[in-house]
Amino acid sequence: MAYGSPAPQPRTDLHRYLIVLFEHQGRRIQVPKPSSRAKFSLKQFIEKHKLGAPIAANFFLAQNESQ
Repeated sequence: MAYGSPAPQPRTDLHRYLIVLFEHQGRRIQVPKPSSRAKFSLKQFIEKHKLGAPIAANFFLAQNESQ
């Protein structure tokens, strides 16, 4: 999936962004572009595509600076 830059809404608290890398044995996973990143369930994605444990992960926090 392509990277989507952070876009927290004004007057909201910190937002957590998580980037997770999986090794996948098999054919390419076709994932339709979601209409929203909100409420994405990583657990459900892992189960649906039969992925194992992640091999790398990172996260960052972002906040809208126009507050």
